[in-house]
Parts: sequence; structure tokens; C-alpha cells
Amino acid sequence: MGLMDVLKSFKSPSGREIRILLLGLDNAGKTTILKQLSSEDIQQVTPTKGFNVKTVAAMGDIRLNVWDIGGQRTIRPYWSNYYDNIDTLIFVIDSNDKKRFDEMCIELGELLDEDKLRRVPVLIFANKQDLPTSASSEEISRKLNLDLLRDRTWHIQACSALQNEGINDGIAWTLISSHPISIDTYKKEVENAVELLYSADHFHYFFTDRDGTLKSYSCSYPSSIQPAYSGVIQAQFARRCAQTCVILTTAPLMHIGVLDVSTIPNGYYYFGASGGREWFIDSGHNFKDESIMKGEKADVLASAYTRISHLLEEPEFRQFTWAGSGLQKHYGHLTIAFQDVYRSITEAQGKRLYEEVEKIIKDVDPQGTRLQLASTEFDIKVYMKTETDGRVFDKGDGLRMLCEKMHCDLTEGNVLVCGDSSTDIPMLKECLIRNPKGVYTIWVTVNDQLKEEVRALCASYSNSNVAFVSCPEVLLGAMAQATIREITITRTRKMSRNVV
Repeated sequence: MGLMDVLKSFKSPSGREIRILLLGLDNAGKTTILKQLSSEDIQQVTPTKGFNVKTVAAMGDIRLNVWDIGGQRTIRPYWSNYYDNIDTLIFVIDSNDKKRFDEMCIELGELLDEDKLRRVPVLIFANKQDLPTSASSEEISRKLNLDLLRDRTWHIQACSALQNEGINDGIAWTLISSHPISIDTYKKEVENAVELLYSADHFHYFFTDRDGTLKSYSCSYPSSIQPAYSGVIQAQFARRCAQTCVILTTAPLMHIGVLDVSTIPNGYYYFGASGGREWFIDSGHNFKDESIMKGEKADVLASAYTRISHLLEEPEFRQFTWAGSGLQKHYGHLTIAFQDVYRSITEAQGKRLYEEVEKIIKDVDPQGTRLQLASTEFDIKVYMKTETDGRVFDKGDGLRMLCEKMHCDLTEGNVLVCGDSSTDIPMLKECLIRNPKGVYTIWVTVNDQLKEEVRALCASYSNSNVAFVSCPEVLLGAMAQATIREITITRTRKMSRNVV
């Protein structure tokens, strides 16, 4: 797996892509590093004449702009064309070219003085460490006066691009440096989450949301493909640390649903979609909430979907067909995105869409007995009310349906619950009801109100097994750490069960 698989996974807290700019003098090894990042053959690297720009993009999640600079000083002022919205600067140094250290120092100093690069974290790759006469990273750090940098985080990484050594560690630092709060907070959050996982040692059940919890949000759901490294971590966690693992999401199951964007190997997780109204256990075991397959409410929801589809064909609202998740038909509810993670829709435009959707819902359900309208930060949601008490079906209901069909006894052992929004609260509550002392929960949020809601809910069941992290990368880091220690429980994994 190349490092681009890692880079593709990480987004800044605003949801836009992380942009990493790779610069350095000629013959520093930038092209070789780029090829190593992209898992390309490094045998055909040739010196760059003049300058060459290569942009590596992946599903909109990250743009790595690479300038391979020739020896002409007159070309270097053009670097400034790529300073906008940079999240991390990587400067590559030929550690063996000691005669040019002064030139390197001048060029790096001029970069760090640029207004557009102020406070941008900088990674120095001290390349060509495989050569016996190369200067050490400590010597280069002194030569570049890196200790005098006070306006940004920085790191110098010894590496050999030719032998692909040290590059992984350097890129990992860029991810940590892009944590929404700070590097120290990243480390502390990982430590706290790992401590929580270690204290439980092993989980009989693991229930988790996906987007926002295990993966940063994408600009649109079709581009929300799970990075390969994330799938590997989750599979390893399921294999070593948990018995029955479940991803429970509000996204659809298929037709650009959770199964289409997951890269977890088969057999490790059950997938609950549409809030738990439809389930995929394995290729031979699937089930749905049969109470809504037919009837007036299903017809009314279908009518609302058709009317909203026609609305989005109008020129005024056509942009909403590709914003965020667009219009999605779930099993039992609809979602219409009125904003995306890039905030490309104005507040007035989003309000106009909400008003028109509200009119449609009132028209198809004038008594308000069949459908319920709600909204989140990005989506308008149209829920079908339950047959029993008229309330909205939530993840707690979905979890109960799974336990009934799959004979899951949540009173057994420890239960891990992970989420990032209020829609995940019912999932946590259902677990606490069934196993108040054995629930452990990690939440991906910086929202103080949501944190307090989670703490209060756990406290009401005399449970204090709670940890909070700021971004999905911290949770994944903790899960990865949990897989590399010995656990005290040895068990045979149950890959599937019979469905009632």
C-alpha cells in the first residue's frame, strides 16, 4: 500500500482537502519521493529541465502539488503561484550536497517569510541519508536555524527516497500536524482513547457510525470511498479486539450506499443502513424492516421523493443534485443535501430549498401523521413515522432489530460504541439499557453540547467509560494501536450466524 492511500484519507476540519506542497532545489530527490508516495517505479527518474508541475488527486480528498525545480533561480519566483490554501509545506534537502546548504537556507527562509505560508506547518526531508558522507538531520537542523522557528510547527525527518526509508514517518507527521487543534492534543487524544480500549481489553460487540466517525466527511457521498488503510485497520481491530462488529449508518445500503464505498474485507462487519432499517450480514443473509415495505406511508414517501426529484430539475434548484449527498432514497426516509462540506451553497439558497421541500411534505401529508421533516448541518431529512407510536425510527430501533434477528445478547462482555452526532445517541442509549456497566464509548466531536449529552446519558446509567477525540484519524490511530498488544481473551471468531 502506497502512502497516497494514507494521504487520501485525511481532511482538514472544515472538510476541504489537505493540500501539501513539495518544494526544494534541483536534484534534492523530490521526484523520487513523489514516485514513492504514488507507489510508482523509481527506476526511470530523470533530472527535471526547467520546472515541472505534477498534481496527484484522489477522489477530491487531497491534492498534492509537486514542483520539481531546475537550477535556474529565475524560475523560483513562480513557486508563489501554488501558495494558496496550503496546509503543509514539505521542503526536500540533498543532505550530501553540503556546498549548497547556504542556498537551501536562503530559499527556505524566503518561503517561510511568505505571507501565504505563515503558520503553515513545515516538514524538512533530509534526503539521501543512504550516502555515507551525508550530513545528519541534526547537523542540517542547526545549519537551517530551525530552532529559531516560533511561528509554526516544524519537523525534520531523515530519509532515503531511493530506499523508501523515513518517508512514511514524515508523512505521518504531516497528518498529525494537521490535527484540528494541535499536535499535543492529537497525542493526548490518542493516548486517552487507547487507554479506554486497553481498559476493556476485549469487546463482545462493537457498534459504530461511519461518516464523521471512522472517516471524514466528503463533498459528496459517491466520493466517500473508504481509504484502503482505514479498511485494513478496521478489519484488524475486528479480528483481534472484538467479536461481533457492526457499522450502523443512516446512508442507504446500496445504489451508491455504504456497501459501495466500503473497502473492509468481507466477513468482518455487519452493515446496517437507513438507520438500521435494512441490514447486510453476508452475501446470503440480509433483512429489512418489513413493516414499511407496503402501505400508505410508503406510498406517501414515494410521492414525496418524486415531487422533490422534479423540484431539483428546476434551474433554481439544479445545483442541489450534486451538492453533498444530493437526493438520496433510503429505506424508510429521504435526505436532500442543502449544503456541502465546502460551504459552496449560500444560506439563502439552502433556506429556499427547505421552504419548497416543506411545502411538498405538507401537500403529500397534510395531517402530518405519516412523515416528519427535520434537518441537520448539511441535509434535509424526511422520515417515515413508525407504525406503533408515530415517532421517527432511529438507530436504537435498528440495533434492537439486529439483536432480535441475530440473537445478539448485549449483556455479554463489553460493548464499544462510537459515534459523532446526535443521531448516534439512540444507539448508545440502547446499549446502556442492556449493559450499563459494560459499555465503553468514544465520540468524534468538538461540540461541547454533544459531549455533555453523551456524558449525562452515560452518567444516568452510572457509567463513566467515555472518551472524546477531535477527528476520525485519532480514533483510527487508537484502534490501530489496540491491535498490536496482547489481549487476555482468546476466542474463535464467528464469521456468520443464522438469521431468523
